Amino acid sequence: MGANIAEGCGRGTARDFARFVQIALGSASELEYELLLASDLGLLSGTTYAALESSLVSVKRMLTGLVRRLMADGRRLTADGSALSGEIIDRQVRGC
Repeated sequence: MGANIAEGCGRGTARDFARFVQIALGSASELEYELLLASDLGLLSGTTYAALESSLVSVKRMLTGLVRRLMADGRRLTADGSALSGEIIDRQVRGC
């Protein structure tokens, strides 16, 4: 997940960054399945599984919020109602 976020940040546009955060969300879902499988196979205790799953749900919520923010930033308007240029938004994203 971290590598996907880092790669997306390096792409330079809010849209590209959002796409890579969505890929990170997919990776989080894969991890969620792998945790469940490990628990079912007896490799994780119920307590350990519950703690890891809870943390992963929190991470997925944060990633979802980040995607929403990035997509909203891509459609943000200025005070006079005109759309911000892609160049301005791109400069804002480069600070990630």
